[in-house]
Amino acid sequence: MFTDGFGSIEENIFNNVYFTSKEIKDADTIIDLGAHHCSFTINSIIKSSPGSTIIAVEPNPLAIKLCIDNIKALSWLISKKELSVKIFNRAVWDSEEIINLKLSWWSEGSYISSELHGNGIKVKAITLDNIIKLARGKTIIKMDIEGAEYRVLKNSNIRDVHMIAVEVHGDPNTIVEILRSQGFKTYIQHHKIGKELSAAWLRIKPRSYGSLIATYRFVVSQIAKPTVTIVKGVRA
Repeated sequence: MFTDGFGSIEENIFNNVYFTSKEIKDADTIIDLGAHHCSFTINSIIKSSPGSTIIAVEPNPLAIKLCIDNIKALSWLISKKELSVKIFNRAVWDSEEIINLKLSWWSEGSYISSELHGNGIKVKAITLDNIIKLARGKTIIKMDIEGAEYRVLKNSNIRDVHMIAVEVHGDPNTIVEILRSQGFKTYIQHHKIGKELSAAWLRIKPRSYGSLIATYRFVVSQIAKPTVTIVKGVRA
């Protein structure tokens, strides 16, 4: 299985599709659900205020190893800013059980399923309610959990959360309805995935796999013109 992370870097570092720098800075707790290689977590470490709590949750065991390595590279900054950084190798689900992580050749496309048979690996799940218990003060949540967002949000209490941004893999109106029922004002945002990052990556002449992924993303961005749909909820 490959672990590319190209799309998450584009979304979380170059385009900031979930939260602005100010929204991250103003938060006391930042929760990264579907952290992958922790590009959003890294961005939050850099942009958060001193003393903040940052929580990263990712089910893929290979991705979480790279996440930990990436965060270790910023250990000096974590210490300087006195941040509390917690990392969980768990899937976010509506109950705490063993579930199946379906792997794909494209690591960002892996997803979880309650069906334990078939291809995949068994992973432990954690509920959003139990993650939120670790938060303090003004809390913001980034959620990119590959189609599990509706089930998780429908069965979670997020009334103490200040702001949430959900990457939607389906009908955004279903997420809007859930967030509004819990007291959020909602906004639907569409972000185009452009060619700029792919072009920049190719200019530095990466190794063969990096070139393959960058070329693929470049071509797709020109032909399919993909977009990322985010439903953002702000406490009313």
